[in-house]
Amino acid sequence: MIPVVSYEVSRMFRRAKDQELNTLVCKAKVRHAGGKHHGSGEAETFSEEVLAQEVAELLGQAMTQSQAMGGWQDQEAWLLSIHGTEIRIVTAFFTAKYMEAVNSANGIAPDQRLNIFRSRPINLKYDDGQRIVGKVVIALLRYLTRGDPAIARLRAAKANAPNTFAQLGA
Repeated sequence: MIPVVSYEVSRMFRRAKDQELNTLVCKAKVRHAGGKHHGSGEAETFSEEVLAQEVAELLGQAMTQSQAMGGWQDQEAWLLSIHGTEIRIVTAFFTAKYMEAVNSANGIAPDQRLNIFRSRPINLKYDDGQRIVGKVVIALLRYLTRGDPAIARLRAAKANAPNTFAQLGA
């Protein structure tokens, strides 16, 4: 079992009733995540275990969002995955059909596919990496507030409390 520290980066996204929305999750895992140790400054090699953890987090986030809105809906999910000094941005779009299949007794059909998009690892040890991550996180937050993300609870919050998002520059 890998110890995980979870930080919810969604405090600014609230519904009219002041309920928090979990729209973005940042996970910090120990440097030997997936059972593979990497020294400081060493590049992380591909690990199926780490990818499986990231996909599970994204799927759980999407299913929770969808179910909270009353049934299966297309959802996108975002994850900031931190391993040692490296961070990567991971995202996926889950169709309602895919989530329904995952939740069914039959499971996923062999022809169903899920595309996961992962950024290259960005090393937070260096100033360039810190600047890049800062820009990426700001761009992601802008997308979540100004764009049209397929995140059901965020869409509902925008509809119910448009003034909140106007204050955020949305």
